[in-house]
Amino acid sequence: MKNNGQEFEKFLRKREIKHRLILHNDDLNPVLDVVTHLVYYAKHDPLQAEQCAILAEAKGSCPIFTGIMDNILLIKDNLTKNGLKVTIDSY
Repeated sequence: MKNNGQEFEKFLRKREIKHRLILHNDDLNPVLDVVTHLVYYAKHDPLQAEQCAILAEAKGSCPIFTGIMDNILLIKDNLTKNGLKVTIDSY
């Protein structure tokens, strides 16, 4: 039987697994709106946001943020509330 210390360490390791937030092209949102939301919520600089928006439009998707789940969920919620289609990918 594992002790509480081992369980807690396992919990912490799971939280530290890196995740990616992926922006998907939805053919609805104008590029300028996507750029605005990426700058505001994902803290992209304008050029980075524009490149991500154009890549998502051209290729169908683009990774826009990498980090721990707590940070990813906050950004995902804000982008989703503003009509963007985003998903989470673990690696």
